[in-house]
Amino acid sequence: MSTKRNRKPHDELWPDKVRACRAGIAKALRDIESGELDMAEFEKLNNFCQIALALMLDAGSPAWGRARVKAEWAAYAEEVKEKANG
Repeated sequence: MSTKRNRKPHDELWPDKVRACRAGIAKALRDIESGELDMAEFEKLNNFCQIALALMLDAGSPAWGRARVKAEWAAYAEEVKEKANG
């Protein structure tokens, strides 16, 4: 008998989906800055924010805190990468 918790099936495409979401959000934020965001992209960003809020409730405070730290590191790494490619 296994003592491991039931694990969700592994989605090999998940990292690519996350990168695509991150790129889409970054583009939407740049478009907001420049005043060029269209309603379709605004709706996508709004939906993403609603999903993130639902995940906050579902995951709980400790998991959300870990995710926030990971996001800050990812943003920092992206900033360093952009400066290096500069």
